Amino acid sequence: MELLQERWADVRAAVDRAAAAGDGHLVRDLVDPIAPEVFLRSRDEIGEWAERVLELSGGDEDLVVFGLVWAARRHLRHRTPDDHRRLVRRFGAPDHVLVRHADAFVIEDQERLVGLCEEAASQLRHEGRTYLADLYEIGVGRALLALGRLEEHDDVVGAMIERFRRHGPPTFLHWTLGMLGYSKLRQRQRDEADSLFAESAAVEIPAGTHSRSAPVAARMAARTGERRRAFQLLRDHAADLLERRDLYEARLLCVEVVNLLVGEGRSVDAARLLGYLEATGLLDNPAFAAIVSDSADAVERTVPDHARLRAAGGRLDDAAALDLVQAVADELAR
Repeated sequence: MELLQERWADVRAAVDRAAAAGDGHLVRDLVDPIAPEVFLRSRDEIGEWAERVLELSGGDEDLVVFGLVWAARRHLRHRTPDDHRRLVRRFGAPDHVLVRHADAFVIEDQERLVGLCEEAASQLRHEGRTYLADLYEIGVGRALLALGRLEEHDDVVGAMIERFRRHGPPTFLHWTLGMLGYSKLRQRQRDEADSLFAESAAVEIPAGTHSRSAPVAARMAARTGERRRAFQLLRDHAADLLERRDLYEARLLCVEVVNLLVGEGRSVDAARLLGYLEATGLLDNPAFAAIVSDSADAVERTVPDHARLRAAGGRLDDAAALDLVQAVADELAR
């Protein structure tokens, strides 16, 4: 990853030259080896380059598939599904499992994603594209976790963890350990969850990798009485997400923040964030609702105008919710 960072300007220049020459196939060939970085580490330019491939596709189905697949990863992180739909309307949607996956991915249709991730992983593994197959297989686990199908999730993800422990890559081990940790947390198996989160945090991953270690570390710090450090971690993580426009993670960060704010006696701020979470639909999922259920009950008991505050929070978009987290965490970190 360090070598890629050093040569990023060269990659950009090569892509620009190929695009200027109207060679969509060359742009695709230049981007293909590094395309997963748009999702693993928010290298937004890759998503932009994927859309250049679409512009240069001339109806070539392989190029349209490539462009839609990797543009979708960027639009999920930015929470801009309508932008992806516009691409589909303009360039068409070839009958390909990766395109069907991209369609479900940007709108977070978890029921469809279980089967589509399985199908995509199987096809990619058959083609010898093991790294991408692993990425899509992780998607099976993510969908099962989001759906609250925790027993299935634990079986699928537990098997992946053993494989990644033996063969890597570290990023995938880090992610899957964290996923299993969240599953155990939802099952109220806190000691096992803490052990998995600690193991996940100990995995050395490339700089810029998407990670939920900071919110988890904040929760652990608060539990041991290091309240200032906890809110410093939350403040810095919110700032990082805003800088990278990784709005997808805003909801998941706010789940952690709600619980910490209630524990800190800041239930008014927690009420606003609960309203935001309710408006996003995240709390319609019983698995996520369970994580904040005690805090939600405390807000209703202790905040007389909680309904008004929740309604106000429901009008926040993802970026505004992160701004609120950053401001409140900065105040509590002093």
